[in-house]
Amino acid sequence: MSGARVTITDLARELSLSVCTINKALTGKPRITEATRQRVVEAANRLGYKPNPLARSMGRSVIKLATIYPNAWPSHTKELFEGVKERLAELRDYRVEASFKIIPDFTDGRAFLRALREIAKDGTKGVIFSFGDYSAADTSAILQALSATGIPHVALGNAAQGEGPLLSSVWQDCQLCGHLAGELLSFALPPKAKTAIFIGRREHPDHSLKIQGFSDALKGQGLRLPEVCEAFDDPKEALPAAKRLFQAHPDIAGLYIGTENVLGILDYLEKSGRKGKVKVVATGISEPVAKGIRTGLVQASIHQRQRFQGRLAVNTLFNLLETGVKMNQETLVAPQILFPGNFAEAE
Repeated sequence: MSGARVTITDLARELSLSVCTINKALTGKPRITEATRQRVVEAANRLGYKPNPLARSMGRSVIKLATIYPNAWPSHTKELFEGVKERLAELRDYRVEASFKIIPDFTDGRAFLRALREIAKDGTKGVIFSFGDYSAADTSAILQALSATGIPHVALGNAAQGEGPLLSSVWQDCQLCGHLAGELLSFALPPKAKTAIFIGRREHPDHSLKIQGFSDALKGQGLRLPEVCEAFDDPKEALPAAKRLFQAHPDIAGLYIGTENVLGILDYLEKSGRKGKVKVVATGISEPVAKGIRTGLVQASIHQRQRFQGRLAVNTLFNLLETGVKMNQETLVAPQILFPGNFAEAE
């Protein structure tokens, strides 16, 4: 069928199925077996069938999506959902609408559960969410409640405690972020130099994976394992935490700031006269990092591409609702390494 556009009729003829069955398989309609659905999807991919989602959307009801996320960590969570909003705006012509539930408390999962109960009653077809810094018990309760709604949901961030075909997670490859930071510092430091990593909280999945990746890279290059310093993603804690670290370990030569909360740490480095003496790999593209890159305080930054993650989460959910194709359980987004020469080109 090369050279001509493959149609639903072509698929029906190829598989000896009715056009109605093909349409149900590709649009996620009920009363069709999963085996038949997958058979149709595989044939569509093999033959190069390209649906016209805009034309299809004209004949169906509105797809209602909902987002739930905490009012916290603006340089990270806000950027994730700016990407979500950008992609949703592009899908308006496809009859996609969305509501946004912003949770004011990012440590109490009960507020999240209340928001979830609200959207579960209003015809929502899919949920994109991000956790606050909840306890393991709250996180587990939220994932169980999401699963019980029967609504497909995509986490922007770690959702390892959840499982099942209704759940997918999109987040940065944290271990790779840490590993790249370790390799970058190893190129700039002498053998056996002492390093440290700043994170929010050691037990947080994002940060524990960064510690692991950073440590593995340093070990592989013959450097010491790093000192680990927690700042709890609190701007007020960052500067005193940096002061305590360097008072205890004044010979630290390399620093990886594995959190978007960099302002207090960079302020301390500049005020203490360590500019140029300590090699720094930061995280993100916030204004403090941009200033550090411009002034030479920061040598490189690991950009986690939050807006791309947000757009990818919307695509993941929209594709499921449009075609019925199963979501990947987890999608890890590779970071972008930024130096002074390419910082303006951050994705």
